[in-house]
Amino acid sequence: MNNLLKYLLTSLLFTAFLANSQVIINQKTTAVAPAWGPSDKTEVRYYYLPDIEIYYDLQKANFIYSNGTKWVYTDVLPVKYSSYDLYSSYKVLLFDYFGPKPYSNFKTHKSKYPKGYNGQPPQASPKGKNKEDGKPAEDLYKIKRKIKLLFQLNKRHPLVQDHLSNY
Repeated sequence: MNNLLKYLLTSLLFTAFLANSQVIINQKTTAVAPAWGPSDKTEVRYYYLPDIEIYYDLQKANFIYSNGTKWVYTDVLPVKYSSYDLYSSYKVLLFDYFGPKPYSNFKTHKSKYPKGYNGQPPQASPKGKNKEDGKPAEDLYKIKRKIKLLFQLNKRHPLVQDHLSNY
């Protein structure tokens, strides 16, 4: 009887230990997208609205914007954007940040997604000049020539020859 009691007690403790180790905690919280948000379900916490340089926090359902001196969290858009159409505006889904301060990357977001951004990379100006520095954009022919020349030069290198011989 004593051995049976020890066996049952040991089995019970072992089972409790196994059951406890099966608990998995999911730290990501699911947020409900607003009616004006993208329809596809994605795991993001923030939208960035490049036209007005404002963030929307899906988890807390509020907007985050700079008033010039500090970042403000609010349930509604600032008065100066009250006529802004959230339904037709472009929203950048920020997949890379889940912390409490998306504006810590504001300079990057502002340059990567300028006002008027619609999901396409910025286009070169009609005169063939790069918008950022005003220098003429290299044509595709010159770029291909440079790549071909670099490949031919590197082809002679022993490590490159060894790598190419494997194919």
